[in-house]
Amino acid sequence: MKTRRLTFKFTLFFTMCMLVILVITSLLSYFNQMQLYKQQREESIQYVANYLDTLVVTDGEDFLNMQRYFIAHYEDFRLPVHFDNDDIQKSRERYKRADNKMYEAKKAMKATRE
Repeated sequence: MKTRRLTFKFTLFFTMCMLVILVITSLLSYFNQMQLYKQQREESIQYVANYLDTLVVTDGEDFLNMQRYFIAHYEDFRLPVHFDNDDIQKSRERYKRADNKMYEAKKAMKATRE
């Protein structure tokens, strides 16, 4: 009878230790993964910022013209809410029309400069 109680106590102690270790390792793993995730998001944002900076510097006046055009015509751009084939086709056509308008505006701006 005494060995049963000792075995029970040992099993209970072992189980409690395992639960505590499991909780601690889970929390450590969670915080470590969150730190890695935040670091990756910051790197991603930095990459986008660097890309945009390069785009602005490289394109110069063209970027400013596109930005002005977008600000003036942002209401013409529509994004599909769902991806039905008809909606995708309509969005492509709308994009082509907006792109053509931007191209024509760009040509007109260049023509007025010359």
